Amino acid sequence: EQTEAAPAIAAATLARWRAEVARLTEVADVQRARAAAQAVQLGRELVAWRTIPWGTIFSDLEAALPEGVRLESLQPAVDANGSVGVQLVAAAHDVGPLQNLMMALEAQPAFADVLPQQESAGSDGLGRITLAARYRGGAR
Repeated sequence: EQTEAAPAIAAATLARWRAEVARLTEVADVQRARAAAQAVQLGRELVAWRTIPWGTIFSDLEAALPEGVRLESLQPAVDANGSVGVQLVAAAHDVGPLQNLMMALEAQPAFADVLPQQESAGSDGLGRITLAARYRGGAR
């Protein structure tokens, strides 16, 4: 019986292959780590959205909303420290009520750091203001 001998592979070739396997393994580990980090971030964002106190935010906004002002959008966000920030866009036929809104939010204990971001006049005849604030909720 004659057995075939395994083909000989040069040591330099084996070393290159081993180096390539090690490189690919490192890349795969980095990709897995990035995917895991993205999954963790998404999980944190989902938890944050569930923990936003929607009811109290709307209740506190309603208490501060002057007559003649319409709230067009509200965008809350939770930062890394768990603090809730809100950005809102309000509209009115005159700038006076929009200024009153900003002052009412500043006077409302549930909101802090109320800052105007943008003011504009729309083609619909309404003035709009974008405000950012930190929501403190139960800090009354």
